[in-house]
Amino acid sequence: FPGADSRYLQRMSLPTRNPLVIVAAVLALAVPSVAPAQNRPPLSATDIADIVTLEKIEDRRDFDATALQRIGTSRHPELRRRAALAIARLYDPRGRDLLRLMRTETDTAVLATVVWATGQLVDTSAVEWLDSLLREENTPVGVATEAAGAFGKIRSSDTRLRLALYLNDAAPGPKTAPVVAEALLSIGRHRDRGDIRSIARWAASPDVELRWRAAWALFRPRDPIAVPELLTLSKDPSPDVRFWAVRGLSGPRTDSSAVGSGIAEQALMEALASDDRRVQAEAVRALGTHSDGASLVQLILLLDAEDPWIATFAAEGIGTRGDKARAAIAQLSQTTTAGHPA
Repeated sequence: FPGADSRYLQRMSLPTRNPLVIVAAVLALAVPSVAPAQNRPPLSATDIADIVTLEKIEDRRDFDATALQRIGTSRHPELRRRAALAIARLYDPRGRDLLRLMRTETDTAVLATVVWATGQLVDTSAVEWLDSLLREENTPVGVATEAAGAFGKIRSSDTRLRLALYLNDAAPGPKTAPVVAEALLSIGRHRDRGDIRSIARWAASPDVELRWRAAWALFRPRDPIAVPELLTLSKDPSPDVRFWAVRGLSGPRTDSSAVGSGIAEQALMEALASDDRRVQAEAVRALGTHSDGASLVQLILLLDAEDPWIATFAAEGIGTRGDKARAAIAQLSQTTTAGHPA
């Protein structure tokens, strides 16, 4: 298979008919990428047989509670981790009870997997437990990050509030940065609208990875209250931030905001001059959602853009206006002739 190295080929060429030995040869290469760092014990033949059992359970979509619980309490942490993975992948509500039994896990990697699996199964009864992991200062970063991610899957007014409280209270720093980054993505996945101050706080972060996630979290609920923040972010030094911010300056949203669509359109016109293709493209798409004559004229001009992305998005924006775009018919017809990109 792609990526196989000489060690694998040598192991597979051994004269043996025992399938467990073959599986062991593969696992010897697959598992140590994590195991040595955590001083994990080697896998025994029984351990490998249990991993094969888990693979069969997943392949057959057979929720074997007895086997899953037994392997989930194995002495080897790798088996416990794989059991949690299998429970999540089976996506059976009965798995929630098995994961509850694993909440006292002491191995960081296994506990992080249990937290992730809990989110995958959308266990609303786990919200308090997840929140305690998220807010406890001594929680390992990987575990806290998965707790923040779980709140992006268990989406309710309560989990959005808990994410907002965390983002409001978290101290900036290298330890909290991965958790904050995941929390910003999670709060952006919520459909419920709410106070955006906890998100806007991170829009001024010196860390671009946090700023672009803040821009995304502000854009995604399509809440007009976020327009002023998005306007500021549309001038951010990083194009990773700007293209999400520009995408949020749509006509209906800015019309309903305190800023108004005129100022938003001006920001979009400035974004058209960006040296980043993504920012330009999102500016054209956002411009297409406005309904005034000035934006229509700009879209007509952009039909002749050399970049097919820009020209195509301009045509799509014009098309969404229906009869209000009659002035563009002649230019639209012209762009269908020879000499224009297919």
